[in-house]
Amino acid sequence: MTTNAGSPHDRKRSPDGSRALLRYRGKIILIYSEDEKKIVATAPVDDSGNYRVSVAPGNYVLKMKLKGIQRAGNLPKEIVVNAGEAVEIDVEIDTGIR
Repeated sequence: MTTNAGSPHDRKRSPDGSRALLRYRGKIILIYSEDEKKIVATAPVDDSGNYRVSVAPGNYVLKMKLKGIQRAGNLPKEIVVNAGEAVEIDVEIDTGIR
């Protein structure tokens, strides 16, 4: 997952006291069935903004659980997973901070 460059407002003190970029903390990728009636998989986004999830071949809708005024500009996104293939999806996060 990739995002636009972080603003100074995105920087907070991490538990170890460093000034780590924590804009990804608490974000969760949600994979829905094609009809969007059932969540078939979830994946937490790590502090570097990466995620990995395995699903059976098929058609899905990718969404993201966000907090507050945050938005993911290119979601929801319909995806097709073919047997034996990896799918890479970049998500654009807008923190809403200007």
